[in-house]
Amino acid sequence: MKQVWAIFFLLFFIACDTSSTKTNASGENNPSEKAPAITNNKPPQKVKKLGDLDYIIHTNSSGPKAEVGKFLTMHMKYTTEQDSVIFTSFKRAKPLTFRFSKTLFKGALNEGIEQMAAGDSATFKVPAKKLYGSRLPAFVKEGEDLIYTIKLVGIEDKPNIPATSPNAPVKVTKKK
Repeated sequence: MKQVWAIFFLLFFIACDTSSTKTNASGENNPSEKAPAITNNKPPQKVKKLGDLDYIIHTNSSGPKAEVGKFLTMHMKYTTEQDSVIFTSFKRAKPLTFRFSKTLFKGALNEGIEQMAAGDSATFKVPAKKLYGSRLPAFVKEGEDLIYTIKLVGIEDKPNIPATSPNAPVKVTKKK
């Protein structure tokens, strides 16, 4: 009985496979006419290595490079190797903006971000142990890598934060 099902599935997939034939003007498949191959004009992207960091920069922007002390505006997502999302800003209306410092991200991730220019997108693969040491958070398994996807929207000397309304209350605190 298993052999009958196997033959049935094989025949079903062969009958449904139209990727190797081209449909003619009357809507019939013509096996003598091959469908054009799908080509991607982009060269395959090569994974680069920087210390413990594996990364791919998906774009090649000519904008300014990320530097310590500059304000970076970016969308970021990081996941486990099993695609469990730990954090994402891609669903937010506005990207994140913060001052880039050596202590912002741990390990080689800072060096990876320094390889990016404004407008670039990149994927970084970082060993979780290099980020957290021996105190791994509950969402990370021993020996697992974390995957960071970053879209660097802009790099500025000063933050581009809109001014608040003149009528908005301002909380003032005194230093002791």
